[in-house]
Amino acid sequence: MRFLWLPFIFLSVVIKGQYYTLPAQWMFQVIQDYSFFSADTNLSSSTYPRNPFIFKSFSNIDTNHRLFRYIKNDPALDIIFEKGVVSIHQKDFLIRIDPLINFQKGRQTTDTFISAYTNTRGFIASVQFDKVYIETLLSENQSVFPQYLYEYSKNMQVVPGQGRWKTFKKSGFDYAFSAGIVSVEINKHIHFTTGTGKQKIGNGYRSLFISDNAFVYPFIKIEQNWWKGRLQYICNYAVLNNLTSASIRIPPNTERLFQKKPFVYQYLNISIFKRTRMGFFQGIVGESADKKNVWKGDGILFSPVIFSQLLYYGWDNKNNVLAGMDFQHRFFKTWMIYGQFVFDSKEIKMNSQPAMGYQIGCKWLGKISDWRITLLSEWNDVTPSCYTSPVLDNFSNSSYSHFNQSLAFTPESGREWVTLM
Repeated sequence: MRFLWLPFIFLSVVIKGQYYTLPAQWMFQVIQDYSFFSADTNLSSSTYPRNPFIFKSFSNIDTNHRLFRYIKNDPALDIIFEKGVVSIHQKDFLIRIDPLINFQKGRQTTDTFISAYTNTRGFIASVQFDKVYIETLLSENQSVFPQYLYEYSKNMQVVPGQGRWKTFKKSGFDYAFSAGIVSVEINKHIHFTTGTGKQKIGNGYRSLFISDNAFVYPFIKIEQNWWKGRLQYICNYAVLNNLTSASIRIPPNTERLFQKKPFVYQYLNISIFKRTRMGFFQGIVGESADKKNVWKGDGILFSPVIFSQLLYYGWDNKNNVLAGMDFQHRFFKTWMIYGQFVFDSKEIKMNSQPAMGYQIGCKWLGKISDWRITLLSEWNDVTPSCYTSPVLDNFSNSSYSHFNQSLAFTPESGREWVTLM
């Protein structure tokens, strides 16, 4: 290994005993999955973040995994780590406000002993009414990274998973993260959500469809669940950015604008048997704006019908279509096998291989005494040309990316075996 990252201080103040939707990282998904796996439900487990109305019965997470359970039962620690710092529960609404704090420190041990650290301060808050749910998150961060992350952030202009940065001291990065959503329950079958955030489809650590890898983006999502969750249909509209100037001429003394490109995806998930589900996915990234920052696409791009854009545009169009399917099967309440297959182009682009990929994996979420254990093993194989733009120049970039990072499989291409515990 080229580096060693050894955190010796870690304090993450997040609510483990209550339910928030915005933290999209893997650790928060696992916390939600523990109660979901053991439940007798027909709902799909493939989509994140989970709608607060559809999954409200899973909002009270079991707290037997409390961090300080075996040290002492301290009311102050319970408030910070479990119950919430501010919680106002009235007849018509519920308000929650909690801090987000993360301190990490380590060092790189190859070549030079580089001291690396991250400190994060922020808050997360939510307001829930009978038919409306509002949530917001804000954090401010300063980091000094190991060399490999330093070089990546410099070259890509963004901190991985975060946004653009400013220089912090000599070799550090200063960057902020903010997100927020408003979710409305139209009726018991249809839910509308809008805001700025990340989304993921898949039961694995990686996703070949859409993952939490890239930075947040504005979106509008319509989610439908029918027949007690046996059929789930999602249509999502979003706006992505290429970190390329939106026009040739930039007025003096102004902040440059970046190219915007529309992103639409549909996801249909069906319960085949009680514990077996199959899903179908279509994502399309529209061509970016022209040299005058004017978008010249057509209305077919925004069709809510799955695979309609693929039939209209085909594979190798300026509007970049990605299609795929996935499956999941749960057994013994704590085990799941899952997989995904994605196809990006019928043309052979690079290395005599079509643009496609697949994933196969299994995971176990169980308990040993009062300790929660997660085991996951997953294989991903994606060809190099997947997720790239069919037509690529400075003003025709419809790659499957946002803020210089892939929307889906994080390494973008290649083979990978992931094992987590």
